[in-house]
Amino acid sequence: MDGLIDGYDLSKQDRAKIKQLSFDGWPVRQAWCDELDAVKETHDVNPLPAYDLDHSIIVPKDYERCLLGAIVEVQVTLIHYLIGKKGSTMVADVREMIVLQPPRELPPSPTKRSLISGPSSTTRKKQK
Repeated sequence: MDGLIDGYDLSKQDRAKIKQLSFDGWPVRQAWCDELDAVKETHDVNPLPAYDLDHSIIVPKDYERCLLGAIVEVQVTLIHYLIGKKGSTMVADVREMIVLQPPRELPPSPTKRSLISGPSSTTRKKQK
């Protein structure tokens, strides 16, 4: 047994992932560490329920690397609230995100491509 959390026997790797889903492991810039510490007692962390191709949880520090440009299946619950007689609001609650196709490596921007391949295809006027 590696360790018990809430009665579950978890591996060292699973415990490390759980820590990354808490305030203690939340990725934040150094300048915001004090602000994060200030809300620990009054707020809860609510990470995205995002899973990779192997159905393993994607931890917050990997959101951008794993999700930006990926094709994902997103399951949401839409809730409509009536507020008084004239007002209303809609809330979308992300229930689960599963990566179906990981992001592809993005090609270089057109500017970088042109610098590598040489001048554009426009013809230059011949000097007389």
